[in-house]
Amino acid sequence: MAYVGLWNKTVHVIDTVERKISQSLIALTDSIKTLVVTPKWIFVAGADPVIRAWDHKLKKVKEYVGHKGWVYALKVHEDILFSGGDDKTVRVWDIESAALLDTLTAHDNGVTALEIAYNELFSGSYDHTIICWDIEEIRQQIEERKAMEEEEEVSKSMEPVSYTHLRAHETSLHLVCRLLLEKKKKKKKQKKK
Repeated sequence: MAYVGLWNKTVHVIDTVERKISQSLIALTDSIKTLVVTPKWIFVAGADPVIRAWDHKLKKVKEYVGHKGWVYALKVHEDILFSGGDDKTVRVWDIESAALLDTLTAHDNGVTALEIAYNELFSGSYDHTIICWDIEEIRQQIEERKAMEEEEEVSKSMEPVSYTHLRAHETSLHLVCRLLLEKKKKKKKQKKK
């Protein structure tokens, strides 16, 4: 099978043995600029700022929303989809959840080309530059951001504690233990009510 994306918004599936179009679909609301095929997905993007992923039975499955303007380039690396757009960004997506993981900003004009080699992503732009991004560093930044967001959520969910002064004979460890016991007693009283 071969896949062809056309300016008329159509993706054709070509049976390479029979040498004919076996299926077609209207993939976008505007012209198609780029198409990437993986064993599981067909990613399509173009003048429509939404990237769409189709399974090989041509049932629309996912939408990746975030670009402003044309999407010129797509590249897949393991579980990540990279996209380059008119908005001067390279976007990093989780393929399965369609979640935007990161936005890489360093170009002064639209990102028109993406290529991966040796665990590095190269982005080319109308600004006449090529930028090399280390994919492992991108992954680490995403993981660090996730950990910080999780810590922030945990701290938001914590109940405020009223701190009292240390009693004359208490160490800070004793104070913490006393406050935890007081908190535990309060919770028991609330459960009884």
